[in-house]
Amino acid sequence: LAQNAEPDWLNPRIELGLATRYNLGTEYGLADYSTGFDGAWEVPLGKGLLWQGNQNFPYKSSDDYRNTNGYWYANRIQKQVQTNLISYVHPLFKGSWAQISQGQITPTDTGRQLNVNWLSPSGRWRITAIEGQYQTKQPDLSTVQHRPQLLSLRYSLLPGFWAIDLTQGQFYNGDRGKRFMSHHWFGDHRLTFYLRDTQSADHVTMPKTKFAGFEISFPI
Repeated sequence: LAQNAEPDWLNPRIELGLATRYNLGTEYGLADYSTGFDGAWEVPLGKGLLWQGNQNFPYKSSDDYRNTNGYWYANRIQKQVQTNLISYVHPLFKGSWAQISQGQITPTDTGRQLNVNWLSPSGRWRITAIEGQYQTKQPDLSTVQHRPQLLSLRYSLLPGFWAIDLTQGQFYNGDRGKRFMSHHWFGDHRLTFYLRDTQSADHVTMPKTKFAGFEISFPI
């Protein structure tokens, strides 16, 4: 089917959805919200070459999101580009491929990233290597550098039902260490258990930390 399909070149896909951010407190009346619309696009530019992104359009906000001195003002939905990326995927040797991405991944973070992936013929084993270089623009116009360098190994014990993965290296915010995850699928639902052991070069704001937790994903 893929070989006989018509070319996707310059066949854009555009989506418009609702967006909301809110804060709920324990005190009576402490409930603030910010609402708006989210526009997203995907534009194939050539074989393996894709332009994608999304932009927010604010509609209405409550007091704390409107007040410039309010605690939640900086988190309100604003009219701004959230993501604006150009990515290129290219096959390498059998079972492996590379992806290069360049652009804006958040309103304040821009940069580039290289992903190299390998998938075993059975699909059970997957290895991913990530090398990135980003910078964050601070309100005082200074910049913070990010250099994620990660190696991830994933194995499906029961394909479609249970998979485990181990990731090690330097994560986006500069913390180094490893993360272990165990994913369990029940139809469209997923339960993930994880262990993370990381430490930042900045020992004051992020000392050596160990986390254990779980995540539940379900369709709505």
